[in-house]
Amino acid sequence: MQLAIGFLPLPPQEIATILKRTALAAGDGKYELFKTSSHFDSTAQHPEWLGPETSQVQQLGKNS
Repeated sequence: MQLAIGFLPLPPQEIATILKRTALAAGDGKYELFKTSSHFDSTAQHPEWLGPETSQVQQLGKNS
């Protein structure tokens, strides 16, 4: 509770400095597999969980 009460956001200049220092590492998603791969996507590993495609989705596929 004390932490929340005493919280102060970082000044914009500090945020800019952090973003500049981490831009190279964050640029290609190498360390964010949950965003850039299906490695952590249980639904991708088990597509049957989604059930059958709706008629709307099937129609969209025909128009592609």
